[in-house]
Amino acid sequence: MNTANAKVKPSRKQRVHELYNQAGAEQAFTFGRRLHLKDTTLHSWIGSWRREAANSKAEKVRARTEKKRKANVEAAPVEAPAEPAPTTTTEVQA
Repeated sequence: MNTANAKVKPSRKQRVHELYNQAGAEQAFTFGRRLHLKDTTLHSWIGSWRREAANSKAEKVRARTEKKRKANVEAAPVEAPAEPAPTTTTEVQA
């Protein structure tokens, strides 16, 4: 039997994850129950995928902010410190 050409059926977790990405958590949960997965397993998977997506979004925002900050720092002209203005004092003549 040649297993190199045989198609591998995706695991139940892969199938639920694909549906989660396409249709959302509620439909993925329903589909997982039809695959006879436990509710606790589904809650665990979906929770980890949700946290993973949130962290990914936070990383993208953080990277974008850092990139803008660096661009602003590099684009800002460097000015020499201003010298204090000369002070004039008037002497009172008696």
